[in-house]
Amino acid sequence: MFSTPSPESAIARRQAAIHRTLTPLPGSRPSDHLRPLNISGGREGLTLLAALERIVKNVSVAKWQAEFACGRVVSPEQELVAATQIVRAGSVASICSRT
Repeated sequence: MFSTPSPESAIARRQAAIHRTLTPLPGSRPSDHLRPLNISGGREGLTLLAALERIVKNVSVAKWQAEFACGRVVSPEQELVAATQIVRAGSVASICSRT
């Protein structure tokens, strides 16, 4: 036989579902945000530092060197890359920031 659940149990189930959805709150835990930069053919053979300097012209070489030193420039596999790495056309480097 079918029985209707009590309003209190329905409210309790709904509150439990809300709690599961909101725990943890979105954005309450730090996460990595990766911004990929594609290396075009005109930059093939350059060091990664030189290529990034030409791709993102408003960022100084000193700032890029600091980004490399902090470990924020990574490969698509999220492994650290060196500023002196020679790049090929079509390769991707990502800039990692914590949000």
